[in-house]
Amino acid sequence: MEIEQLKTHWETFGRDDPLWAVLTEASRRGGRWDLDEFLATGEREVADALAELKQVGADPARGRALDFGCGVGRLTQALAGRFEGCDGVDIAASMIAEARRINRHGERVHYHVNDAPDLSLFPSNTFDFVLSFIVLQHMEPRYATRYIAEFVRVLKPGGLALFQVPARVRTPPPAALPDDAFRASIAIVGKVPRKLSALEQLRLRVRVRNASPHPWPPGARITVGNHWFDVAGNAVAFDDGRTGLDAGLPAGSETTVVLLITAPPVGGRHVLEIDLVQEAVGWFAHRGSPSLRRSVAVRQATSEPRQPTSTKGATACEQFLPRMEMYSVPVEEVQATVISAGGEVLHELPDDAAGSGFEGYRYVVRRVAPRPPARQRLSLSSLRDAVAAVPDRTDMLPPLTTRRHGRAAEMELRVKRRLARTTRWLTWAQTAYDQAVLRALRETRTALEEQQAELYRLREDLDRQRGDRAED
Repeated sequence: MEIEQLKTHWETFGRDDPLWAVLTEASRRGGRWDLDEFLATGEREVADALAELKQVGADPARGRALDFGCGVGRLTQALAGRFEGCDGVDIAASMIAEARRINRHGERVHYHVNDAPDLSLFPSNTFDFVLSFIVLQHMEPRYATRYIAEFVRVLKPGGLALFQVPARVRTPPPAALPDDAFRASIAIVGKVPRKLSALEQLRLRVRVRNASPHPWPPGARITVGNHWFDVAGNAVAFDDGRTGLDAGLPAGSETTVVLLITAPPVGGRHVLEIDLVQEAVGWFAHRGSPSLRRSVAVRQATSEPRQPTSTKGATACEQFLPRMEMYSVPVEEVQATVISAGGEVLHELPDDAAGSGFEGYRYVVRRVAPRPPARQRLSLSSLRDAVAAVPDRTDMLPPLTTRRHGRAAEMELRVKRRLARTTRWLTWAQTAYDQAVLRALRETRTALEEQQAELYRLREDLDRQRGDRAED
């Protein structure tokens, strides 16, 4: 999904049900999140995250913090109570508008709409701490890695970032069933109400029979699911409820499952379709198996605290098309991105925020302080070259003069020349020579001290890494 499409989907989430879009608990859909309870989850997560950082020896400075993918500010509000200032950024203006409305920390918090594939609205060396949970997993890796590099750039030297992203799909896709195994008979036990309120939830008992000549094995990941369509056949909510047939089903056998469905958020006449799907392979209806369809009238609920935003002249399909895609970034790619951006990965902490189907990590990253350029290492040959570069200025010797005449003058001048040769170290040339030697020796000693400090730092890093491995 391109970033422009990503923005469109999350704008819709932010208009229709922003709190549920941030924490997608089925029982909270349709504006059923209590705001205080919602923000309390952020307080707990931030407190736990900072405590864990302190435990691993990576406690950030409490200056300015950044919440990337802030949504309505669930984590931003918690950070604001622990840092001097906090900024929240999100791709959806609708989310930012709601975040500003429920802000409880005044000017200590600033929210920004950022729909660019970078963080160029912030200069480098801005933040002491960057936090991002359950955000990078919803964008393609090419965008996620670029934002990770930006996390490092906007950090101050020594600043810390803590972000979560899945590393890989834990469960490999199942082997596809034979084509003639995609045959099922579906029936509803009992009656389906003819009328439902928008976003009303209902549990249906669905009887499924394997009408194919092949058994559905337990590991085939066969699931009962449903969709909603408008009368024109446009998808209003594709992929609504899900219930798995974990035990499989022999050929000709049947079973009954409970399917939780949620009525669409827009009123009008809709069609409920119930079908089966082999996860990561395909829907049974697309392979020629008959699905079950029922017509249901959905009335717009007046008691809901938030109503979906509709556009004049728009169809139901145009009013509700958002979806959350899931992606992963391999650990090696995250490490390479951080290092190339000028940071270092201190810890990779296991994380299950993306669900049991993914292997995920929270990365603790520190921006490495830029090191001054190393002085030129002076070898013995370069020292000799520096000495040889001193000019031999014999013309700078004291002038040889005398007031005597004849043999006495000649004798005096001869003695003065010999004295000048034996006392050359007092001349300008000898002084310059001595200064060059001392300068070269000082630079050599400084270079050796820098090498010694570098060796001490490398030894400390090696000891720390050995200690981390021993604890693991």
